[in-house]
Amino acid sequence: MTALCIFQVCSEDEVSDKTRYPTFARTFPPAGQITKSVISLLKYYNWTKFSIIYGDTESKTYESVAMRLQELAQEHNMSTNHMMSYPEPHLTLITGNPFPNIIQKTYVDTRVYVFLGYLNAVVDMMINMNDRGLLDTGQYVVIYAEFLEHVRNEPTKYFRRTYEKGNDLPNVRGARSLLVVKQSPNVDIEEFHNNVRHYNKMPPLNFTEPLDWQKIISVYASYLYDAVLLYAHALAQVVAEGGSYLDGKTIVSKIFGITYQSIQGYLVKIDENGDAEGNYSVLALQPNTYQGDPLEYLMLPVAHFRLNQNGSLPIYHMHEGVTIRWLNGNPPLDEPLCGYRGQKCIKPESHMKEIVAGIFGGIVLIATITGLLIYRNWRYEQEIAGLLWKIDASAIHCNDSATGRMDKKALTGDNDNDNSTNCDVLENDDIKLDHMFVASLIKDLLQGMLYIHNSDLVFHGNLKSSNCVVNSRWALQVTDHGLLDTRNSSYRKEDHHAYYRNLLWKAPEILRSNGKLKASQLGDVYAFAIILHEIFGRMGPYGSMDIDPEVYAFSVDFSTLRQRCEISIVMVSFGSVRDAQWRWAVKYDPW
Repeated sequence: MTALCIFQVCSEDEVSDKTRYPTFARTFPPAGQITKSVISLLKYYNWTKFSIIYGDTESKTYESVAMRLQELAQEHNMSTNHMMSYPEPHLTLITGNPFPNIIQKTYVDTRVYVFLGYLNAVVDMMINMNDRGLLDTGQYVVIYAEFLEHVRNEPTKYFRRTYEKGNDLPNVRGARSLLVVKQSPNVDIEEFHNNVRHYNKMPPLNFTEPLDWQKIISVYASYLYDAVLLYAHALAQVVAEGGSYLDGKTIVSKIFGITYQSIQGYLVKIDENGDAEGNYSVLALQPNTYQGDPLEYLMLPVAHFRLNQNGSLPIYHMHEGVTIRWLNGNPPLDEPLCGYRGQKCIKPESHMKEIVAGIFGGIVLIATITGLLIYRNWRYEQEIAGLLWKIDASAIHCNDSATGRMDKKALTGDNDNDNSTNCDVLENDDIKLDHMFVASLIKDLLQGMLYIHNSDLVFHGNLKSSNCVVNSRWALQVTDHGLLDTRNSSYRKEDHHAYYRNLLWKAPEILRSNGKLKASQLGDVYAFAIILHEIFGRMGPYGSMDIDPEVYAFSVDFSTLRQRCEISIVMVSFGSVRDAQWRWAVKYDPW
């Protein structure tokens, strides 16, 4: 003999283990069966990410359902953002209200909540969400899976806590974002309830009934009726096949996997574990169509789940002519398009500020440099305007020129100039010559001499201070070089004083040669020494010595006079230049 157990009321998942309870079956759906309907609802609205809030009881019933829901979600490629619990029983005056903290920790990173717990707790949670303004946005939805509370249909019970009565409905606004998954309400079974009342009054029960009102028939009576009917059909089938009514294992095997019509009006399937999969409906806030009810909206059925013979999940089916009144006109998204924290819509890092700052800085830099150049040129023009040797344009006269055919050869160097402009810098006391400027002039003169000495000209031949000109950049250039015969013939004999004055820069050996030696490099060095003395003394070729040019030329020519320059005025720092005059001072060095 094998004992057979068919229970009409048992929600524990433990008895689904057929290795321990092989002959156990039940018509009351276990708590975990509601998870299939919840997953079907989530898939219908494409909510693949959600958070689970469950009540922590001693029996761990809600916790086991939450774990089963999470496992089933993973099987269907869904994910849970959070799984948080609160203590049950939910007594805010004793344990406090846990939902402000729970919502604070979860509301940013989720939009869909699945709540597993008692009615008072879900009402408190939604009131907190509504107070935060979360439910006014239409971006949040709460799915309340109700599977342990079996009371008569009361469309307003989700608007308030169980201890609140009358017109105290704090969760009416919050219910706009609430969906309730619960066992389908009994419809058109009043005849069954009347039969139950009738047989309850008959022997052997003999239940009495108060006067003037009917006794309420519990939903468990329907499950008991289904259990007895299932057993009767299975037993009849076993007996018809020649089996024994004492063989509980064979009898229960006839129950596994069958689908039957419940007295409550819907189809129910017994799975391979002997569990009734149940039939669930979805309630949402709908306009009140009941006459005499003062409320404008009620929580009414909008959809139900149909048995799926070919799949593990029931099929979500909306009632005809009924729509859910979503706040934004459409179901909320399980995740915003830009992500919970906007991480999916982060704009590429813009360097516009740096670019603008760089452009502005570049413009300022260019403007500054341009201003400095303009100011520098202006200062330079002012300095030039202050020079006494600057020639006014009105003083320049152009003469008519003759044309002819000539062969010429040009000699160009950085410190050579073919202009014949006289240099009067040394004679102008208004122009101050500092040591650096003097050094620059001497350097330019030496470079000009070296260039000429290394060129085809070999020597200058007529080097003197008047042939050293200073250009607009204050650089010294050597001029009047070459074509000595032509230049000498151009001197007018009547200009007696000028002729002999030009001889002050001539070396003694040239004067004594009576025209045989016209010029030499050593003669240029002699003239350089005289010019060096002029630069430092700024008092002419021989300084303070008052000498007539003709007397000088005669005395040098006949060796009757040895003229010497005052060398103490030449700075010690130029001594190397002074002393390097080819080491021939014994013969005719001007020092």
